[in-house]
Amino acid sequence: QNRQPNIGGNRHIRTPQREAYQELVNYASNPEETEREVGIVLPVGCGKSGTITLAPFAFRSNRTLVVAPGLAIAGQLAADFNPSSPAMFYQKCQVLVGGPYPEPVEIRGTTANRADLDEAHVVITNIQQLQGEANRWLQNLPADYFDLILFDEGHHSVAESWTALKAHFPNAMNVNFISTPLRADCQIMAWRVLYSYSIFRAIQEGYVKRLKAVQLNPRTLRYVRRDNTQEIEVTLAEVRRLGETDADFRRSIVTSTETLNTIVDASIRELDRLRAA
Repeated sequence: QNRQPNIGGNRHIRTPQREAYQELVNYASNPEETEREVGIVLPVGCGKSGTITLAPFAFRSNRTLVVAPGLAIAGQLAADFNPSSPAMFYQKCQVLVGGPYPEPVEIRGTTANRADLDEAHVVITNIQQLQGEANRWLQNLPADYFDLILFDEGHHSVAESWTALKAHFPNAMNVNFISTPLRADCQIMAWRVLYSYSIFRAIQEGYVKRLKAVQLNPRTLRYVRRDNTQEIEVTLAEVRRLGETDADFRRSIVTSTETLNTIVDASIRELDRLRAA
């Protein structure tokens, strides 16, 4: 709240990070903005984690909660905030010249306690640590404990556990950071995308290598129907026909281990071909 980050003219800050940060500043400082939840779309390789470390400054946050979908990502985010880590984003990218730095703490297992959280400006964790009706953190933390919640891989945030977390801190602002605006289960994001950095720009400006889509069409597909354990092999034409008429077939084909192995095998063969070429 009392430090000014070096972002605007900082050559270490990437274009999408700078633009996303400015959009968050504009949003946070506009009294006419009443939405509680927004999204930031940054393709992989464009600095999503670094932008997450900048976001608390945009809101002049008193205490921020950073939530990752898993343990590994939570650890990476914790390193970005950790003053003792050489990978700390504020030092590595010269966002802040010297301390004091925002005080981080990580919720991981039973190593953190309430006193640690009370002293922290940023709390980093994975969603599994905050699940369940009897969760000790959700039971003991007051509703106004966080004024900002940042969700990494925010397309997961329509899931039940993420929704319960938001409901527990009803006054906190929620920002979802995602690399793609689409969910695999086709659920629609309930929040407005505040900023989106396109793949086209990412390639054009050198953050992402040029991409080429390769469509894999195995001649046959193996799967096991959900209603029994019999393995069936069908042609691609049969897959299309059954997919249009048989709902159980559609469910079986996308959940069967045999189906997934077929796709993996075809992908590996195509990768080997590309490498050889």
